Amino acid sequence: MGQQREFLRYVIPSVTGMLVSSLYVVVDGIFVGRGIGSDGIAAINLIWPYVAIYIAVIMMISVGGAALSSHALGAGDPARANRAFSASMALLMGAALVFTTLGVTLTEPICRLLGADETILTYCVQYLRWYMAFGIPYGFSMGLGVFVRNDGDPNLAFCAMISGALINLVMDYVAIFPLQGGMPGAAIASGLGQVASTFLLLTHFFRGRGTLRFSRRPPEPRMLREVLHTGLPELTVDLCTPVNMFTYNLMLMSFLGATGVAVYGIIAYILTILTSLFTGVSQGIQPLLSRSCGAGDQQGLRHFFRMGLGVNFFLAAAVYLAIFWWGRPIISIFTPDGELVEMAAQAIRIYGLSFLFGSVNIVCITFFLSIRQTRLATFLSFSRGVVLNLLYIFTLPFLLGVNGIWGTITAAEGTAFVLVGAGFILYRRQQRLETPK
Repeated sequence: MGQQREFLRYVIPSVTGMLVSSLYVVVDGIFVGRGIGSDGIAAINLIWPYVAIYIAVIMMISVGGAALSSHALGAGDPARANRAFSASMALLMGAALVFTTLGVTLTEPICRLLGADETILTYCVQYLRWYMAFGIPYGFSMGLGVFVRNDGDPNLAFCAMISGALINLVMDYVAIFPLQGGMPGAAIASGLGQVASTFLLLTHFFRGRGTLRFSRRPPEPRMLREVLHTGLPELTVDLCTPVNMFTYNLMLMSFLGATGVAVYGIIAYILTILTSLFTGVSQGIQPLLSRSCGAGDQQGLRHFFRMGLGVNFFLAAAVYLAIFWWGRPIISIFTPDGELVEMAAQAIRIYGLSFLFGSVNIVCITFFLSIRQTRLATFLSFSRGVVLNLLYIFTLPFLLGVNGIWGTITAAEGTAFVLVGAGFILYRRQQRLETPK
């Protein structure tokens, strides 16, 4: 029972926090769609690959540093845990400064590179520039949330997410409707929510609630490299989003034109919420897996891994049934256009099959990352998140038409599932060879 309570103590706040975090994106979509129109939704969908790449870099640093610090804490080495934390904070600040500067100063070239045409270029520029103006608090709200949770305060991480989402919700409505702030107003509302989350998370460190502490000492170059190396699988996982969005937009413009891109934009909002369930479970069990590995607790390692697999697969099955039966009313929240609703409902039934494989793949890759099988985790992540998606998106549509576009992610996740199984076979063989007879 103790392990089950520990599992729930970390996973529930993590899943809930990820769901709340996804509302930053989805709430914008609802209010923009209702208050500005379809061009506003299209603009956000087109510029989002840039934001998603930034998120991927932030999560690479955060998850890499958190895995190292959790492993060190499990092994009884708080000094190493703090060195990993300090290195991660330095890398977070560097990444935030780079992406914020580029997003604010080179906004129009970035938007054109991502496919914006003259009809929606103004919306794209307005939203990206103001969104990235809050790039530093956005990065730290994500990064600090991971470390606060791993440092024994998952409830604070959850409260910070909730508070930021509520502020975003209220300010989105105020900015878009009463104030008529348009796209800049929607972006600023999201930024204010991130500022609130960051300040709440900082109280964990200012009050000395855990083991991790901010340090004025410069980070060790070796630790900087170790954080990046450990977090590389997370980067390849998260790069799946911008790669998929960019290539899907490209293929849909070829097959269906702007209508197809609009359909994908609506699906992307819905999938943001659904994917957060699986990511929340995997991030919730990550510190438990890392600490069990660091302490040499093989029974605990197996227990938390199996629980994570079971919960994720159950959620995947429930989610797919929900979108299969109630997809149309859910999609109608974003648009009253009957044609778009019908197209999106049919597409998401095909796309949603990927959850059955993806829910398992995410937990397995987190397992390999947590037990320091970094090369294997990197290979699986890169294959799943980039290589297989690119392979299928540029082949299946020409064989199956539009259904091939929506089936790309399912084919990629299914193939990755096979690779993950092969990875476990190789890992067990390695364990048997290393175990003294």
